[in-house]
Amino acid sequence: MEEQEKDCSFATIVLAPFLLATSIMKVTVEISLYPLHEQYESSVLAFIEKLRRHPEVVVETNGLSTQIFGEYDFVMKELLPLHIQEVFKKEKAVVVLKIGQGHLRYEE
Repeated sequence: MEEQEKDCSFATIVLAPFLLATSIMKVTVEISLYPLHEQYESSVLAFIEKLRRHPEVVVETNGLSTQIFGEYDFVMKELLPLHIQEVFKKEKAVVVLKIGQGHLRYEE
């Protein structure tokens, strides 16, 4: 009996536990992109600019990471898989994600 080929996509491995949500839920994602080459700054800035083109989310940056605030389904099922896959297709990079339920902002 042949062993079935397993799906090893980003959504299957990393996001599978989160893909079970069915209701509209707000999410905060902290994302850091680490391109593995000397021209890393231009890659990071281009990545952030692409995220900002989506009116469905709010994107905030600081010196260490980028925060994305939006609806769970859009952020986790459409936005991140699209843009992370795009990065991985064109360059070697590491992406670090932290995901929290709700819009986790500290207003002063």
